Amino acid sequence: MKYMALAICAAFALPIRPVLADATASSADEIAKYEAVAGLPRDPNERTVEPPKNMKLFLLMGQSNMAGRAKPAPDDRIVAPGAYRLNREDKWSPATTPLHFDKKTAGYGPGDAFIRAYLAEHPGESVGVIPCAVGGSSIKTWGAGGKNLETAIRRLRAAKPYGELAGVLWHQGETDALKMDGSRYRELFAQMISRVRSEAGSEVPVVAGEIGRFMKAESERINPVIAACAESTPACACVTSEGLKNRDKFHFNRSSAEELGKRYYAAWKRLAASAAIENPVWAKDFPDPTTWRADDG
Repeated sequence: MKYMALAICAAFALPIRPVLADATASSADEIAKYEAVAGLPRDPNERTVEPPKNMKLFLLMGQSNMAGRAKPAPDDRIVAPGAYRLNREDKWSPATTPLHFDKKTAGYGPGDAFIRAYLAEHPGESVGVIPCAVGGSSIKTWGAGGKNLETAIRRLRAAKPYGELAGVLWHQGETDALKMDGSRYRELFAQMISRVRSEAGSEVPVVAGEIGRFMKAESERINPVIAACAESTPACACVTSEGLKNRDKFHFNRSSAEELGKRYYAAWKRLAASAAIENPVWAKDFPDPTTWRADDG
């Protein structure tokens, strides 16, 4: 009876270990499956243009929630005056939504709200968006020598004749949340930012965002790591995803993507205002940055 009881317990216990192992990898596997689609078909109405050569350039990097997966509202299709994007051939076009073209599922993302917020406070200026996010990508592809980082650097070089790099927006972590050591993530993040800043020739402001808290297990593990990346990186901030809602298991809905973009802009504004104290380039944007208050946005 003793041995029979042990055998019964073992029979029920055996499946537990594989189930836990599968659960640990499931989110990354599901994301990979979701993102295993071709790139967004070319818009037949896309046209290339010659933009101003004094634009503020913003580099958008990460995975699908930076690329945007929300369904755009009708007004999102209206291009904001002064907004340009670097297209898939490294040529400039009006900044239509979706900004990214990594997957056919590309849609509205935080970058859309960010550039509108910037232009609303800087009328008459021009913004050049450099979309580089890739759905499903691991931070391993963004560290030193990673294919996505190298693509971003190439595109940054193509954009630089038209202005200065004013900011980096980063949103990534869903793929790596349950399978990567936090110290390794921070190491790869540091490599990425160092490379971008070396190319830009300045300590450009960087804003990173938490992944959606609706991915409970993933967000509880990776969001503190993202915050630690920002804390240990000069001129870097982390924005919260608190209160934001999802459209599916992994992605923000339209209103939450917009709110996230506004949070990115508020954080970027704080960093740029601080930089203006030491950097005359920012003086015209923030004439007296010492008076900027947290409640200004």
